[in-house]
Amino acid sequence: MGRTWALTGACLAVCLTATGCDGGGGGESRPSGLTVSMTAVSPPPGPDVVWIDEGGRIGDLLLVDILARDIDQVFNAYEIEVAFDPLRLQARGSSEGGALDACTGLPILHTDNIGNGDAAATGRLLVSGVSTDPAGTTQCTVPGTRVLTTITFAAIAEGTSSLGFIPYNNDPMDPRGARLFSTGPGLPVAAVTFFDSQASVTGSR
Repeated sequence: MGRTWALTGACLAVCLTATGCDGGGGGESRPSGLTVSMTAVSPPPGPDVVWIDEGGRIGDLLLVDILARDIDQVFNAYEIEVAFDPLRLQARGSSEGGALDACTGLPILHTDNIGNGDAAATGRLLVSGVSTDPAGTTQCTVPGTRVLTTITFAAIAEGTSSLGFIPYNNDPMDPRGARLFSTGPGLPVAAVTFFDSQASVTGSR
């Protein structure tokens, strides 16, 4: 099913197709009985970079952080699209990380495709956040390192799954992939590097 794109970006379209807009839905919550572990490589020093890293664990759940460092390209929205193996991992939920909250006093619209089952069906997890300020009025940057969003995974089968960004396709009519962008005219995309963290998640007994 194609996505509908409004002036405020794909975040609104995802919200309309999901079961809720709080990013907390999706998946069964019973324990899997598997131990989950993660490995990832951090990017070399430098600005305007986004990468995947472990954010901690809660019982048999793994928290995966999408981190942004020294972003001086302005944005007020993001879409993080990550590929994973849905036969080994289950996305349980996502939450706002605080990078957008730091530059606006208004609520952030946070959505994902977990609650509607799309992430589990496709192995493509889409998490979106957008400032609810009027389009073009908020210009965020990221001094230092901040979390854009945190994703919760559970292992549902033994084995290893890679986690990797799906590259932005540069198609203004049907944009897909990971990007930071502005909701002003033309939805300009920030020139940042989505670093390949070689992230992998393993479920074991």
